Amino acid sequence: MTAPHSVRTPLANERAVVLMLTLLAFAVRVYRLRASEFWFDEAGSYFIASKDYAAMFDYLRQAVSEHPPVYYLLLHEWMQWAGASEFALRYLSLIFGVLFVPLLYRFARREFGAHIGVGAALAATFAPFMVAYSQEARMYSLLPLLSLLALEAFLSVVRSARARAGLAFALISFVGLATHYYFALMFIGEFLFVLAQWRMLPRRWLVGWCVAMSVIAFALLAWLLAAPGFFTTLVASQRDSQTPPWIVRVDRVVRDMLVMPPLGYELDPLLRIVVLLGWLPSIFALRAPARTARAAQSRALLAALALGAIIGIAVLPRGVTGRQADVMMPAVLILLVCGVHELSQRSHTRGALAFAFMLLLFTFGLFQLTLTDKEDWGAALAQLDREAHAGDALIITKPTAWPTLMYYQRRADVPVYYLPQPDGDLSDDDITAFMLPILAQHARVWLAETGSNTLDPRNLTGQWLAQHTFAAQVDYFRAVSFYLFVNGSAGDAQRSGATFEPHIHLNSVQTSATALKASEALLLRLQWQSDARIPSDDLVVMQFVDERGVVWAERRVLPCGGHCLTSDWRANETIDDLEAFVIPPGTPPNTYRVLLSLYDPRARALLRVQNRDALAVLTVNVLPDPNALVPQTTHPLAARFDQALQLVGYDAAEQSVRAGQMWNADLTWRADAHVGADVRAVFQWLDAAEQLVAERELPIGTPTYPTSAWQPGEVIRQHFSVSVPNAARGSMQLAVQVREARTQRILRVVAPRAANSMLPSAYAASSESPTSERLLLTTVRVQQAEHRFVAPDVSHPLNVVLGEQAKLIGYQSSQSRSTLDVKLVWRALDSTTTRYKVFVHVLDAAEHVVAQHDAEPANSLRPTSEWQNGEYISDLHRINLNGVPAGEYRVEVGMYDAASGERLPLFARGAQQSDRRLILTTVRVP
Repeated sequence: MTAPHSVRTPLANERAVVLMLTLLAFAVRVYRLRASEFWFDEAGSYFIASKDYAAMFDYLRQAVSEHPPVYYLLLHEWMQWAGASEFALRYLSLIFGVLFVPLLYRFARREFGAHIGVGAALAATFAPFMVAYSQEARMYSLLPLLSLLALEAFLSVVRSARARAGLAFALISFVGLATHYYFALMFIGEFLFVLAQWRMLPRRWLVGWCVAMSVIAFALLAWLLAAPGFFTTLVASQRDSQTPPWIVRVDRVVRDMLVMPPLGYELDPLLRIVVLLGWLPSIFALRAPARTARAAQSRALLAALALGAIIGIAVLPRGVTGRQADVMMPAVLILLVCGVHELSQRSHTRGALAFAFMLLLFTFGLFQLTLTDKEDWGAALAQLDREAHAGDALIITKPTAWPTLMYYQRRADVPVYYLPQPDGDLSDDDITAFMLPILAQHARVWLAETGSNTLDPRNLTGQWLAQHTFAAQVDYFRAVSFYLFVNGSAGDAQRSGATFEPHIHLNSVQTSATALKASEALLLRLQWQSDARIPSDDLVVMQFVDERGVVWAERRVLPCGGHCLTSDWRANETIDDLEAFVIPPGTPPNTYRVLLSLYDPRARALLRVQNRDALAVLTVNVLPDPNALVPQTTHPLAARFDQALQLVGYDAAEQSVRAGQMWNADLTWRADAHVGADVRAVFQWLDAAEQLVAERELPIGTPTYPTSAWQPGEVIRQHFSVSVPNAARGSMQLAVQVREARTQRILRVVAPRAANSMLPSAYAASSESPTSERLLLTTVRVQQAEHRFVAPDVSHPLNVVLGEQAKLIGYQSSQSRSTLDVKLVWRALDSTTTRYKVFVHVLDAAEHVVAQHDAEPANSLRPTSEWQNGEYISDLHRINLNGVPAGEYRVEVGMYDAASGERLPLFARGAQQSDRRLILTTVRVP
């Protein structure tokens, strides 16, 4: 006797498919849910939903271009549980968008059969429109869900005329209308359906439907009478001269339904035609013979809903986008699927082509979604939070930016001023009256310039500030640019008479005080003049350089903060260029030079001035500051070493580095007390078991301002480049240890547990202030070092053998006034365990070394002990020429054992060189 076996029914198979599609819909919608920032509407959702009930209703009654409260009430309750992050607020819309898939399947299957049901679920899963609005903190994924439920309830009332069904229909319709005013487009479609079917509908049902509509209309009227904002919006829309014609509004909605063009994205004419062709299957769906009376009735209702929505869009006195008409989305998807099914019934080839065409349109729409970020005000405001000083002012020329600022701005000590809207066009007098009181209160002003919905399309505010204050910096973002202007005055002329070749003259330089603290601004008044018109928009380049030639800060900016471009200068016109150079927070006290140069972007080169690339315009003394501003860091730590030295945090971009390369970071230190000694940072690479793999010791502070000279309260920001050991593999922990330079005593780490969530496991779990000998900074993914076995191109080929280990196959060099770059290309001949150093020396006529660079290949990133036979190694040596007198010099190269100092034998031109060196080239220092 055989045991019975289970048989899967077609319905069970369908449900499995729909479950899979539902899970897939979730995956598609949760992907990149937090990738883009909130735009105006989403930030507005947070602003409204964060209010209490009374304040929310009061605001929605009076606000212009706002919607009824149901969605905001739901979002308010959701925020109490999920929080207010971008991901959390959008997740509510994701839930509505995912629920839409199985509910659409249930409706389409009941009305049209299994194939249409599964096809509708498939279309809902990947429809770009539904995916887009399931990832937005707005009501536009809830509306299709409500319209689908209203559609079901309406058909139930038509077929049964039961009071319970009528009550459900009235309730759902009321909720939909209380979610968005445009839910009324559903009623137009229902009216068209009733008008076409009234002879076949029971009188009792017609009376009930009219009563339900009357109740809904009465409730809406009661709300509108208490909502003056609605009537203000209506009047404004009737007066709006920029409202597009009805055919344009309908065309946009029709396109949005299929491919969902992101904000600001328009289709070219050919692609627009292709998208419109995507509606052809719905025409075949309407022309196909109905297989059942039920299906015919449902299809008629869907067609009436779609047509009614289009009529409503054409009649409305204001512009409408697809998201505002998305109550027709259930009808659109089901009709398209019915059309594809009808074509497949007529011909498998036609059906396959129609399906492929729809798939192509959906793929195009989804692809566009992955490329589009709506706005980046959040990134701009995060940058402002890091760089602004207490008491700075922020000026906004875009009146609709307030919800975004309310959500993203965290600096309560930076007041925001909105440009007032004048009666007519904005004038210079309006700007002056607006700006003077602000400048009387604030020494530094940030201006947010944007190209969309701005009250100042001609950028008159920026031009006024560029003429009356000093342009300090500009941070460019996609949707907005933040300009910093410093109020003040420059002193007497410091320098005059320089000419940047070929025809730009710097007539004079006036400057403010040259003894400053870090974070203060050096004010420069540059007076330019050109002999002829300039074809390019040259950049003003200012560098802050110490006595060793190390560049501590650099600023590249268009003249006048971008408001007096060199291409607009007239011949012999005098240009006053007010520039401010903000000394970066954490700059060590020292004497620095300010170097000025001009960069031609067309030639991709600096303009020569007095036979040099840059002009030294003045000397600046950075003073110690016991009350220094502590800059924000992307990785705050607040870790203390022996209660004297604090590591405030660090900024680093690389989380994945190739073995042999450098991990770069800026560490911010603060002296909480007198350190009392010179200390060094020991960077340690640890494996998964926290075993030491390699370490590198670097000084904290500078040669002219070591830690022993730091005063309590001073803040020093220092750049560190830490080589990644070639032996590193996979994920490596990077820790830092602080030691006294003379005694090698380790300064123990003392850090509050709440201040650093990345404490090493070596900390005692029971201690409130755990201590350790090292502090874990981060985990770095280390990639395998790349080995090249194809010879690169070299401008000066050579054939020089050094010992049995290396061959120098060529070099190339470049030179500026301050540096000489020599790039050597080696080929490994044999493996070795010895780590050799390469020397590149600049020799005068008496064979004295006047400048040099000795280092392991590639700045110790490619030690000879790890070379592989036959590979090629690029080895760059940068030599500082500052202080080298003008004249002609020879450059020699070679290789030596770092431990013994013995040079490797060198063979050139078939003979061994007795001095074990190669004269590489001759250079002239101007």
